[in-house]
Amino acid sequence: MAARTLVLSILIVAFPGVAVAHEGSMHKEKAIEGEVASVTGDHLTVREKAGTVTSVTLTAQTKLERGDAAAVQGDLKPGAHVSVFGTKLPTGELVAREIDLQENADAFPHAKHANH
Repeated sequence: MAARTLVLSILIVAFPGVAVAHEGSMHKEKAIEGEVASVTGDHLTVREKAGTVTSVTLTAQTKLERGDAAAVQGDLKPGAHVSVFGTKLPTGELVAREIDLQENADAFPHAKHANH
């Protein structure tokens, strides 16, 4: 647990610019897109369409959005459809910089930004 906190602290200090306002053209990485399978504290599990399960960690800097509006952590419930942008750790865990909640399963607007 202490190692995870240390890694997250280093990431936050090393990459202070990751908490910038949402702008689709700024996404250089591909989003993890899928359905929230479970939520426990500051961790959630996302099941992608292909069946891959990704562990996602939220930090105080994680930005949550639903369309153009801000969302809150309570909006992250099992069954919610999300696009998650962040930093993937060597453990496979994803530290979320931004989570966009979608209105339905087919709405993943950030996929078009994956190659920018």
